[in-house]
Amino acid sequence: MSVFSFVDRIVEFKKNESLTAHFTLRGDEEFLEDHFNGFPVMPGVLLLEAVKQAAAAFLEMTGRSTASTDVPRSKDCGLEMTGRSTASTDVPRSKDCGLEMTGRSTASTDVPRSKDCGPESSLNAPGTRYRLVKAEEVRFGQFVKPGSLLEVSVRLTKAEKESYFFDGRISLFMGPPPAEGGSLPVRQAGASGGKVVSRGKALTASFCLEPV
Repeated sequence: MSVFSFVDRIVEFKKNESLTAHFTLRGDEEFLEDHFNGFPVMPGVLLLEAVKQAAAAFLEMTGRSTASTDVPRSKDCGLEMTGRSTASTDVPRSKDCGLEMTGRSTASTDVPRSKDCGPESSLNAPGTRYRLVKAEEVRFGQFVKPGSLLEVSVRLTKAEKESYFFDGRISLFMGPPPAEGGSLPVRQAGASGGKVVSRGKALTASFCLEPV
């Protein structure tokens, strides 16, 4: 199998803080052919891959804007779940859960270190690939059906050496995606008239990435 990208475009980036991306499930993706027959929905493991790709894009973009950035440290990142690859801002979609990093940068400011920081931790060089090493409190919500617009949000919570901890969320919408640079115009269910309608959350999770 080749590579799947679950990041169509990045709509918000706050250096050293968070990133929000959009992905539209078109319905012609290969993994929908047998998941499930007569009821196509995006597999849960690929929803987790989507937040991982968004987090990897965040690290890439932050790394491009600051060569050495101090971040708050955390205590642990045990190996619980592994994955392949990272993510991209604008890449063709194909068929697997790994993909090369081609993120773009924006601002350039340092993050203050927390009080209990030990030795300094810095983000890796641009082009670094990341793997998912830990996922906790993974909760699935609404089914993600063809035509769904996914708003994938990740927030950096802690870092220890080369372990980066995130909270991730996927909010689900139905309707046409906004124009380039636009925002989702509707955030509640019950809207009509061609506007985007909120369908709740598809996933929440806390997870950790490390460089490959």
